[in-house]
Amino acid sequence: MPVASFLIPSEKGDEEEKEGEASRKNKPEKKTLLVVARSFGCPFCQDLAASLATHAIPELDAAGIPLYLVSIGTPETGKQFSELTGFPQTRLLADPGTQTYDALGLERGLAAAFFSPKTPLAIARRVSTAGGRKGLGEALGKWKAFLPPRILKDAQFQGGAFVFVSKKGEKEEENATAKCVWARLDKATADHAPAEELLEVALAVGRR
Repeated sequence: MPVASFLIPSEKGDEEEKEGEASRKNKPEKKTLLVVARSFGCPFCQDLAASLATHAIPELDAAGIPLYLVSIGTPETGKQFSELTGFPQTRLLADPGTQTYDALGLERGLAAAFFSPKTPLAIARRVSTAGGRKGLGEALGKWKAFLPPRILKDAQFQGGAFVFVSKKGEKEEENATAKCVWARLDKATADHAPAEELLEVALAVGRR
């Protein structure tokens, strides 16, 4: 399934990205973890991005599994989001038109966005550990309310996470094929899987 988003360009980290791609291209199958956030201005998404950058990307890179984060907003806002959270621009995609969200069938609605009882429960889970309290506290302390292009419509979307496995064609001229082997759709604001869980799933799924 194509992701209709825009990779945010950055000179920083380009060499590391090329080296990682070179180490993966000879493998017949490649796993990719795609995390979808609600928007660049969501404080819980800023917390998630910072946590992914610290607790998931280094180990996934070592395993040859790239992680990409998609969020609603413009590439310009995405650069500010990257600077704020420490999430690498080379792994960040901006989707100002929400094509990714529509294609992946993600949750949408005012009730899930603002009135779901799952939101306080998710926050309670996040702050139940010392690391979670620290991460969320830091995110809220420096929160930037980046507004999405269509405020009322875009604020209703939820995120999710997906593991895709792509396989090269048997012949050189054949295109690679990809399938989703694991998916998690967030049901309410803040109801995303923690970085540690996403790391565990990405490493484990598809093992024989």
